Amino acid sequence: MTSEGMASISDAAWLILDYALRGGPSGLDEDTVTWSKSAAAELERAVVAISDSADFGSEFVTAMAGSRREVSLLAVELTALALLPLEHPDPELEALFNRLTHVVAGPPLVMPPTLVRGIRGLGFRPAGRGDSLLGRLLYLIGYVNACGSCPDYDALVERGDDEYLGHEDLHSRCPFDLITESPWACAAFSGSVKYENMGMQYDLDHMLWPDFLAPPHIRKSAKEIRNELLDLLQGDLGVSAVALQKDLYLAKQLMGSWAELAVSADDRL
Repeated sequence: MTSEGMASISDAAWLILDYALRGGPSGLDEDTVTWSKSAAAELERAVVAISDSADFGSEFVTAMAGSRREVSLLAVELTALALLPLEHPDPELEALFNRLTHVVAGPPLVMPPTLVRGIRGLGFRPAGRGDSLLGRLLYLIGYVNACGSCPDYDALVERGDDEYLGHEDLHSRCPFDLITESPWACAAFSGSVKYENMGMQYDLDHMLWPDFLAPPHIRKSAKEIRNELLDLLQGDLGVSAVALQKDLYLAKQLMGSWAELAVSADDRL
């Protein structure tokens, strides 16, 4: 996929994430706050309850049809984030997404054209074997919960609590405020989520920071790729997961793009 194509997927994701990560109302609604611990907890209970279903998609839609608007709208948002990066999603998943948008309680939703195009399969990678909607949703629910666990720093300052916590100490425990300011804090945060799903984690990171955080096919072979490109990298190489992402970014800058980095690494491996 071209860089323009990847940018369009990132733009579509940001229609949801720009509001959600700042604790504001939904980018699809503008009146309803969806990324809350209460909405995530209710959605998690519904998803876990049907996780063993032979027809997870249909039961998911049915469960959301009886949910509060903030819960069913959160389900639409997370399903969109789960499907956007997939270049060849199952056609049934697009149909499921459309059904979800029609069962949200309250006023009908009007889907932004950019988001609709993304759901139809403009993503930057093919779906992997065993890459299920259930696993992606559980990871994203965990991500919402992790965001909801972060304290409001401005409120802490207003109360004077920062005198005891300290700005640096607060962010060392809660990188939420830095997700949109630092790709490295973003990557560290996404790796701390309760549910593990590397495909969704890497996809989300790449959608948030497409120029800085590598797409999944590169991150899955990050160590091998870096080791093959040692001659391009200067100085000491870090050993942490975030240091590895920084090395990949540096190698990408030297090669020109993620695609060129992947080709170069494939030629050497």
